Amino acid sequence: MKACLPDEQQPLFAKMVRSTVQIESRDMEKIGAGVLISPTGLILTADHVVGDVNRFDIRPCRLEKWRIKLLKRMFDVEVVYRDERADIAVLLIKEGLQGAVHAEIDYGPTKAGAGVYRVGTDRIPMASGHVYTFWNDMSVRHLAISMTAENGCSGGPIFNDDLKLVGIAVRATDDLKLPTTCYAVQTRTIHSRILFRRVVKQHLPEDLRKPR
Repeated sequence: MKACLPDEQQPLFAKMVRSTVQIESRDMEKIGAGVLISPTGLILTADHVVGDVNRFDIRPCRLEKWRIKLLKRMFDVEVVYRDERADIAVLLIKEGLQGAVHAEIDYGPTKAGAGVYRVGTDRIPMASGHVYTFWNDMSVRHLAISMTAENGCSGGPIFNDDLKLVGIAVRATDDLKLPTTCYAVQTRTIHSRILFRRVVKQHLPEDLRKPR
């Protein structure tokens, strides 16, 4: 499915895509997305994308005529943090990414009714929608977004109208009795869970280390 958006929104989409990566296992059994959150090569993704795989290929993304182009594979990637309960994981690209653009993070609460955008490497490279409610799973707060999503969207970034990261997609539902929904873990929750993890903190820039 092609994304159909006004041409004037293409630069906005291009900026979101530049901080998005595709995550692949060496055997190609695990595929998902992630988002760069620091200039040092930290990638935020969903824990179930990582699974039990310890070696990954990372492919940075770029936009070409409303299509996401996957760039050269990056091989030297380490899993530095996993949180199965919150379904978040942090990867580190040891060799770094030249010219990479990391996402700016919004740590504030996202309100119901807020418009948001999702970028992924599934068949639907970009989708837009609105937060219509909140959902708690194992005491972890999620955004429930009326938005198209499918297998392969997990770990993909969710941006607000200011192009700031407000969450990552962790699952979707296509139950015909319910509105099509993408569930995302909020960055506010993610920040509180990774801030004091030394293995992550040592790779974070100063502005991400400060309490919020």
